[in-house]
Amino acid sequence: INTGILIADSEMNCVMENPAVYQLFNLQAQDKNNALAIILQLLDKQYSEFNRIMCTNQNWKVELCWMQPPFNMKWLRLWIIPVKDKDDKLTQWIFIASDIPRIKHLQQQNEKLTLIEHLTELPNRQYFWNALEGYIDRAMPCYVLCLDIKNFKVVNNEMGHKVGDEVLFLISEHIK
Repeated sequence: INTGILIADSEMNCVMENPAVYQLFNLQAQDKNNALAIILQLLDKQYSEFNRIMCTNQNWKVELCWMQPPFNMKWLRLWIIPVKDKDDKLTQWIFIASDIPRIKHLQQQNEKLTLIEHLTELPNRQYFWNALEGYIDRAMPCYVLCLDIKNFKVVNNEMGHKVGDEVLFLISEHIK
C-alpha cells in the first residue's frame, strides 16, 4: 500500500504507523516519531487555522507541500480523523497521507490552460477579468493596455489561420 497511515493518541504521541509512512517521508524505521512531527509542522506552517480546527475534533482533509532539501518536493493529501470513545471523548487521531504529484501536476496544468493562451503563452481574457476584478475588489490602482491589430481579420481570411497564428506569435514575442 502506498498510503501512509499513522495513529496518534489524544496528546499527539505516535502509537502506530505503517511502513508506507517511512517511505512517504524518506525516513528509517527507527525515526518513529519523526513522521508525526513532520506532519504537525507542515500543518502548523501551511494552515493558520490548524490549531483551531484540531480543537473541534472534526475530520479534516488538506493538501500539503513538503520540501526536503536539497531538491525533493512532494504534494501530499492528508486526511485527519478523530477517534472518540462511547462518551464522545477523543482517544486517538488517525492520519492518512498519500503522495499526489501526478494529480497536482495535472491540476496546475489545467489551471494554466484556463488562464494562459496556448499559442502566445500570454494571459488570456479570463486571466484579465480575474485580475481586474481583484484590483477593483482591493481598490488598487492599475493600468489597462489594449492592443488592436489593424486588419488582422484580413490576414486570417486571405493568408490562412496558420499565418495569422504566426503573426500573433511574433507580436507576442515583442510584448514579453
